[in-house]
Amino acid sequence: MPEWPEMETYRGLLTERIAGTRILGVEVTREKSINLPADRFEAELTGQSVWFIEHRGKHLIFHLNNGKRLLLHLMLGGLLAFGTDQEAPDRSVQVTIRFPHGNLYFMGLRLGYLHLLSAKETIARLAK
Repeated sequence: MPEWPEMETYRGLLTERIAGTRILGVEVTREKSINLPADRFEAELTGQSVWFIEHRGKHLIFHLNNGKRLLLHLMLGGLLAFGTDQEAPDRSVQVTIRFPHGNLYFMGLRLGYLHLLSAKETIARLAK
């Protein structure tokens, strides 16, 4: 399970690559990793921009321009990778978010999750 230092490293690297960047598309290959039906999850994210990324405990919070948040917890075995289509990981990818300069790949989310929430829902989830 990634600990505080690894999550802070992810936050810093992702901030450099995707903060202020528009989401071009989303592909969900494992619906259990998200909290909405895949088509709704994809539709609600596509066209939004990531304003900034926050690190809170073992979570990353992607703040979107529409006020919503993507709450990520990698749990055991979860990994992130950023790269082009040609650099796609050879592991099974549960969610791919496409940006103009590359893709963000979420892998190993069997126990982890990537949930699209309102700001209020995010606060409540983190308070648990």
